Amino acid sequence: MAANPQFRKNTEETSNEVKVQRLPHGKDLALPSYQSALAAGLDLMAAVPADTPLNLEPGQRALVPTGIALALPTGLEAQVRPRSGLAAKHGITVLNAPGTIDADYRGEIQVLLINHGSEAFAVTRGLRIAQLVVAAVAHVALREVETLDPTRRGSGGFGSTGNLGDNSCTWLDACGTVAYYHLPRLQWVPTVMLLVSRKGVLAIAAVIDVAINSRGRPVSAKALAARQALPPRHLEPVLQALVRDGILKGIRGPHGGYSLGREHKRITAGDILRSAASAEEAGEPTLPASTLLDDVVRPALSEAERTFSVALGRITVEDLARRAHNLK
Repeated sequence: MAANPQFRKNTEETSNEVKVQRLPHGKDLALPSYQSALAAGLDLMAAVPADTPLNLEPGQRALVPTGIALALPTGLEAQVRPRSGLAAKHGITVLNAPGTIDADYRGEIQVLLINHGSEAFAVTRGLRIAQLVVAAVAHVALREVETLDPTRRGSGGFGSTGNLGDNSCTWLDACGTVAYYHLPRLQWVPTVMLLVSRKGVLAIAAVIDVAINSRGRPVSAKALAARQALPPRHLEPVLQALVRDGILKGIRGPHGGYSLGREHKRITAGDILRSAASAEEAGEPTLPASTLLDDVVRPALSEAERTFSVALGRITVEDLARRAHNLK
């Protein structure tokens, strides 16, 4: 089949020239060509004998010759992909899709076809059987490391992407290490460091509870602790520090408790963490299971930790030395 004249100009103007050799059994076949102006793949044709079509029975596979060989430039590869029409109408596809043709391969391009259909299929000479997509390929240098930068997905494999919303959770374990669990398989990926203490997490949970529940009346420490399953012994010094720094306002009396010391938008997580750091030491609390902690506080702080950890991983001694040198 000759190349469509409408698209010949597009092909001629391409900057990536690929040398192609017609083999003896493919002399009368047209070279692979693009069939539309923006087509990604060049159509490959079967170079089987005209008088002996290749008959593929259901479930059968076979290597089909194309009658050509390529010399790809360094930095390029060619991928052999199925044709959607053959797959949709007859169940014919490329078994090892995409097949890879390396730049140093000089043999004939052959297409491994398989018949997934329910009827036999005849591969005739000149039939367009696959697409050839030429693409850039990068060669990399592997550097062995002890740990990898954490991501939200972690080690989630088949079927994991698109399910990291309600089906994944993040929390601080009893040792204070941030851990990520991706359902349905539990995969534990610890962060490099812990930027937020458990006392800080407790303080943020307390402020959020007060913000939600102090509508016209103060929130008692007892009610807050019971509602969020927070340890009272550790909660009290944190609340006192929050009041001292003006984040919460303490109200005395039989119906006393706590309300916000300033507007929501004027209180940041950083403010709360700095205040919690100044609380009187009562040991690090063991954080309980809590909807507020598990679904709001810990995911937000873990996201911040991951972002900061990745940012730290991009800072090199070379960068810091250069900055120090510029100060001179």
